[in-house]
Amino acid sequence: MDVIARYGGEEFIALLQDTDKDGAIKYAEKIRKLIENYPFRHKEKQPSGYVSVSGGVATFPNDGDTIDTVVRHADEALYIAKKSRRNKVTRYEPFQFSA
Repeated sequence: MDVIARYGGEEFIALLQDTDKDGAIKYAEKIRKLIENYPFRHKEKQPSGYVSVSGGVATFPNDGDTIDTVVRHADEALYIAKKSRRNKVTRYEPFQFSA
């Protein structure tokens, strides 16, 4: 069973059973587009004039062998998405974070 839950103040986490990274990217991108196109009331009062979502995707066990590691890697991918241009979904890739 897939689950979406609030993880922090403005953060949510999706636990997708039997889904590879490409499938998770498609899922996150679908959610991003739904939110981008949803006619929220008063969204014109947002600083950018619209409501957007950024996402980071990491999978178990490819991107970590513990839930903490996978969540940390998804958060790192989210940081890249926000830093690059927001309103974007980014997959975790180890080379992005190597020193």
